[in-house]
Amino acid sequence: MSSPLRWDQVCKGRRYGKAVNGFLGLIDLSAFEALKIPRSNHHTYTFAVALVLCGALLAQISCAKVGDPLPPLPAFAVPQDLAIVLMGKRVKLVFSPAAEEIDRVDVLRQAGSAPKSRRDAEVVMRVERGAWNKEEGGRFSVEHPLERFDQQWFYVVQFITPQGRRSQSSNVAVLPPIVPALPPQQLRATVLKDRVVLEWLPPLANLDSTAPPQIEGYLVNETHLVDDPRFEDQEIEFGKEKEYRVQTVTRRTDPVILSDSSEALSVALRDVFPPEAPQNVAALNQDGRVFLLWDANTEPDLHGYYIYRGTQPARLEKSSALVTINTYIDEPSAPGQTLYYQVSAVDQRGNESPLSSTVTIVAE
Repeated sequence: MSSPLRWDQVCKGRRYGKAVNGFLGLIDLSAFEALKIPRSNHHTYTFAVALVLCGALLAQISCAKVGDPLPPLPAFAVPQDLAIVLMGKRVKLVFSPAAEEIDRVDVLRQAGSAPKSRRDAEVVMRVERGAWNKEEGGRFSVEHPLERFDQQWFYVVQFITPQGRRSQSSNVAVLPPIVPALPPQQLRATVLKDRVVLEWLPPLANLDSTAPPQIEGYLVNETHLVDDPRFEDQEIEFGKEKEYRVQTVTRRTDPVILSDSSEALSVALRDVFPPEAPQNVAALNQDGRVFLLWDANTEPDLHGYYIYRGTQPARLEKSSALVTINTYIDEPSAPGQTLYYQVSAVDQRGNESPLSSTVTIVAE
């Protein structure tokens, strides 16, 4: 009987034989002698040994003990601050994100007179985190279309981690069966030197054509809440454009119910407003010269003053370059001459004020 074959004999020094030589060096391959496979056929012996190895490993795996299944991870807590804003036919759900690493948010909804179990809620949206809208205070929002206004809706959100772990439910946000009003119409703006006055016409019906509409105020640019169809905007910067949109407020308390936005009104803010005319202009003789003094203008964009002078009150001419202080010294050409003066103010955009009252003096 031939001696047992060893793995290194089968592989004849090949590199894969060396790699596993220590593990299979004692495997008895004498059973393969019965197959009468020539020893010189190294590939056949290699394949046979591989079969033995796979069988041994499978036997070990099948004999291993299977432990008890691990319990599921508990659902993690989430902030209980879910709020609803209805804007026309769109429900905006505003929430704070959970502390866990979150992959998406699921929005669940059910209708009725009172919320039921979670099994009765329908998942109406699954929104990946990258599609959330940013809100103030580090909060986020998603929007969902509302199909009907004639029933009460209950909303909750749940957060899902990248590993598929689901959070607890948020608080229940309730949307009552209230129909929003239509948006305001015919926005118009008047630009003044220190503000824009915005006005509009109130709607005459609700979104479902019922009338009269329920109106508790108006929201301008999603920020300014006013009671009447008028808004004065003092946050303006000349040389730019500003856009205005207005929504009708049907309900101010939670949940806030708004109309869709009105059509946008774009307003070009052009400074065509001159400073006020200088006041209390006075003229004094001193050492053969005429000193003019007046009260300084207080406009924030004031650039300076122009001096008008003449020997006839109806024919005064600009007699100086721009003066940047509220005094001026003139040198008359001859003593005894009657001189007339007026002063104007000019702003940084070249808007010139009306002339001041006329001051008269006889040069000495």
